[in-house]
This record gives sequence, C-alpha cells and structure tokens, in this order.
Amino acid sequence: MNTIPPMQVLSGVANDRSHDLHEAGAYEWWYADAQSTDGEWGFVVILFRGMPMSPDYLADENGRPVDHPALAISVYHRGARIAFAVHGTQPQRSQFSQNGTDVTVLSSSITNAEDGSIHVRVNTASQREERSIDIDAVFHPRVTIAPSLAPFQAQHGWVLVAPWCDVTATVILRERGVQAVKVTWTGSGYRDHNMGHRPLGADFGRWLWGRVHTNDTTWVYLALPDGPQPFLWLGRCTVNGLDVGAEPQLLVEGQRRTFMGLRVPRTIVVSAQFDDGERTLRCDNNVTVENGPFYQRYLSSWSQNGHHLGQGMSEFLDAQRLRQPWIRPFLRLPWQRIV
Repeated sequence: MNTIPPMQVLSGVANDRSHDLHEAGAYEWWYADAQSTDGEWGFVVILFRGMPMSPDYLADENGRPVDHPALAISVYHRGARIAFAVHGTQPQRSQFSQNGTDVTVLSSSITNAEDGSIHVRVNTASQREERSIDIDAVFHPRVTIAPSLAPFQAQHGWVLVAPWCDVTATVILRERGVQAVKVTWTGSGYRDHNMGHRPLGADFGRWLWGRVHTNDTTWVYLALPDGPQPFLWLGRCTVNGLDVGAEPQLLVEGQRRTFMGLRVPRTIVVSAQFDDGERTLRCDNNVTVENGPFYQRYLSSWSQNGHHLGQGMSEFLDAQRLRQPWIRPFLRLPWQRIV
C-alpha cells in the first residue's frame, strides 16, 4: 500500500535548495511575502523554475522546468495591488543552486545568508515596462525551523522555510524611469517553497492556503480537498519551533462565483488537535487583492476558537483550469517573454 501522500511537507533551510526535477510539466517555486506592521504596504515575490501558469509552458508538451524560468511580483497598498510584473525568460538568465538557496531570475533574487537572514531583491527596470519595481528586503526568522530529514519522494512537495519572520523592506516604484514611490517599512514576513514532478492540475483541483501572524505565533494551513487523496495541513510556529496539528478538519463556507466563473470561498475553517487541545482557525476572505481567471488572493480576517487574531493573507487557486486550453489567452495578457 502506498503511504506517501500526493503532497509531502518538508521544513527548514536545508530543503530550500533546487531539487532534481526534470519531467515535462514539473515545477518549482520560491515564495516570499511581507506586510507592514500598520497594514498599509505589502508585497509578494515568486521566482519559478517551470511556472505552472505560463501559457508557453502549458503549451510545450515536452517542456522541462529548466526551460521555463519566470518571476511574478506584486506590490500592495491599502488592500489593492498597485504594481505587478509577470515575466518569463531564457534559462541562461536564471540561476538555481542545488547546494543552497541562491535563486536568481533576471535581476531578482532570493538568498539565504550565512547569518540566517533571507535577502529578497527585485529589480524589473530592464523588463521594458512603463512601471518598474525595486524591492530590497531582509527577512529575519524569529525561530529556526528544524530541517525534515526524510528525502523528497512524493509527487509534490511544500517546504516551510521560515514562516515567521521580521522584515525590513524598501520598495521603490518608478513610472517611465521617474521615481513615483519610495517607502521603507518594517513588518512581518513568510517564506516557503513548492515543487512537483507533475503539473499541478494532474493531481489537484482547489488549492487553499493562508497564514496569519500574531505577537507569539504564526498559523499556516494548506488544503487540497479534491482528488483521490485529499490533503489538509494546519500548523503553528512559535519560539519552540513548528507544531503540526493532528486529525485536521476542513469546512468551506459561503462560496460565490466571480466574474470569470471561479467558485471561491468566503470563509475557510480549519481545526486540528494539538498538545494543548483542539484549535479551530477561521479565515474570512474580506478583501480581494488579486482577481484572475484561475486565482484569487485575499487580505483575510482570522480568529482562533472565537478570538480575533488579526489580519492575514490567504489564496485560492483552481489548478484544473490550468489544464483547459481556453484559459491560455487569459494567462497571456500580463505575460511578456524576455529575450
């Protein structure tokens, strides 16, 4: 009997390297997000080796992840996305280290430094956009997550690298080369890493994820409720490390349809057993900050066992839509291949 789930959870910086993924449709991405303490500002940086939602990669039946590196950058202000960049590039303009986290796509990079800090740098000025984005951010993990020792052997993997970080960031936006915004702020941040030997849509339907920071805890969940082997994970990160809940349960409430026909949830409720009792997390997707044909991202309001925790982030992705040829023209709208 196969006891390996479709999604394997790994942890720690040691698993944040580039993995041995060469199959057609395989993917790997490095993810960083941050929010300012006052909630005014935020960003998401994702660097891809094989971008699952690239129309070029989806159309390339024999394409390998190394042939389709890409980046996706979003900057948020007061609950709205005010700048973004989505670009693919040639393999020679990217670097993915197998010895440690040293990931570069075009002029953007994520690096784990020897002192434990994580450096996220973005510069899209060379991508010939009217609006360019510069980000220089340092993530300081509040706790070092112990590395999982089991090798990656499932079809898909999720690495919790540093779910609970303090962040200092400088964000600069330029309009046609002229500086329009420059802001430096401190706040909270999150780092993880996803990968798979097969395309997302080959094994998953809905993808539900979210996280929230409090003064002493970060809560994270990931739910993949469709398919022959549904997956659900709820964990918390404290000064004592990473604690994973047992017997997790999922409830999706108040679903609605978007203008693109996505059936998205208004509320996610996840519960699990921990050593100090059952914990129930409620994530209300109050503000939609990204709204696309297969994906939504939210500023969400979180509570635990009925007590308000604060504002967090959450997302919904319909992986099955990526398998439909009709969606590819919609994916190409923000896409620009760099030569």
